[in-house]
Amino acid sequence: MNVIKVTILLTMLQSVLGNHNFSTSNDLVSRKGKWLWSWASIWGIGIVRFQNGVCRGSDSLDGTCYTKRQCSDISGIASGSCASNIGVCCVRNPKDKPEMRQKSGIYKIACKDCDPIYIGQTKRSIETRYKEHLAHFRYGRKESPAVAQHLIEKGHHIEIDSVKLLKAVNKPRELNGYESIYIYKHENNLMNREPAILGKSVFFENLIQRTCGASSSYNNTYFVNPAFPNTMTAGSVCAFTIQQCNPSICQVRIDFLTLSLAQPNANGSCIYDSMNIIGGASNIPAICGENSGLHLYVDFNGNSNIRIVISTSSDASVTKAWKLKIAQIACDCPTRAPSGCLMYYTDLSGTVRSFNYGTTVSSYLLPNGQPGTRQLANTNYGICVDMVAGYCGIQWSQSSDIYSFTVSGGTSIAVGQGTIATSASFINGTDCTTDFIVVPNPSVNGVPTRTDRFCGNGLPTLTTYSKPFVLTTVTNGDDLPDSGNRGFALSYTQLRCTNIIVGR
Repeated sequence: MNVIKVTILLTMLQSVLGNHNFSTSNDLVSRKGKWLWSWASIWGIGIVRFQNGVCRGSDSLDGTCYTKRQCSDISGIASGSCASNIGVCCVRNPKDKPEMRQKSGIYKIACKDCDPIYIGQTKRSIETRYKEHLAHFRYGRKESPAVAQHLIEKGHHIEIDSVKLLKAVNKPRELNGYESIYIYKHENNLMNREPAILGKSVFFENLIQRTCGASSSYNNTYFVNPAFPNTMTAGSVCAFTIQQCNPSICQVRIDFLTLSLAQPNANGSCIYDSMNIIGGASNIPAICGENSGLHLYVDFNGNSNIRIVISTSSDASVTKAWKLKIAQIACDCPTRAPSGCLMYYTDLSGTVRSFNYGTTVSSYLLPNGQPGTRQLANTNYGICVDMVAGYCGIQWSQSSDIYSFTVSGGTSIAVGQGTIATSASFINGTDCTTDFIVVPNPSVNGVPTRTDRFCGNGLPTLTTYSKPFVLTTVTNGDDLPDSGNRGFALSYTQLRCTNIIVGR
């Protein structure tokens, strides 16, 4: 509340009243009230209270209701009256930082009555956006944005000088990016109802990018090799530590935007370069070779950190490069991967690949002179597909590449014989003991296979209605009896519930 107090000094009163001739002191006393009332009517003597609320100035700009002196003290302009003509509608001088109020970008609004602030973005001027917040407040709608809701519920107020430009930007990706960063920085002192969503665009790649020896608790951090996007050939050990954003985080998704390391040896072992992910609750195999475009999920083990360690050797005369995106996932988030799913897909159809799958053959030779395997040794992990509502089954098939299922046996021999990707190379059941995939309760052309294991150098189209939708891949540590294996790249398609086979 604003309080105006006008006090008449006794000496002033005496000097004024001294011009009048009163016969006695009682006469003065008896007539004092009349004179005080008379001077009060002229000078406005007394106590007047009014709110420093928002007012509309005569120039149509929003201002604050102040006394004339207060308005002058803040270098404002009296633009019309307010509070029943007692105060003036004080508008900040348009020359006072016009470059700030007329710019677009990321802004904050501070409440005049409490600590919380609001972080927002606008492509228009922040002054225009401020007026819109006030308009929502005046309408008092239940669905009003966060600022108006705060003012309505708390009975608080804001002013034009409550608004501050934090970052002058106008490109959509920059607006989204910087807004999330400022929200994240002030997340414990906000009016905002929505949390920071870091990583709305590639803009963040330049903001939260880390390399060897670093750590981060930010969502959507990028871990890159030194001097990325340049490649490297030197041997090194490069580690990065993932810390939980907050206790509600249970899992991370690591996207291999770029992951190019030396190929495994002829036996599929990562002895030259390797990526190891340690500290999590998930079992992750050592990874090497070409894996760009793949991803994996790792569960936090309590509040322990997760470490990514990439070891490179100068013995392998190949260039190496990596750029990994680390997204943190809350325990109650619907995109959290189920337990046991190292990879997790959510589309109706797509393609899944084993680590280091590729169409080219390994350059490392087996003792018999045959090319070795690209398929990584000693793996056992699940590839899961989220079942979309209205879909009850899933179909797995080879992609258009003839090498898209070459997991065991002599792939080089099958190529020479012309049997690759044909029924002559289909192997299943108890004959699959070393490297194989597992698909629960499958059928081929409507006929149950009565086995869930498949290996060899070809795969029939498999259909299953077993839930959840998961494909498990297993490899052992000895691929010397095999030659030229690539792994797999399988297409999947979810099937509508109307396609259920009668009796299953």
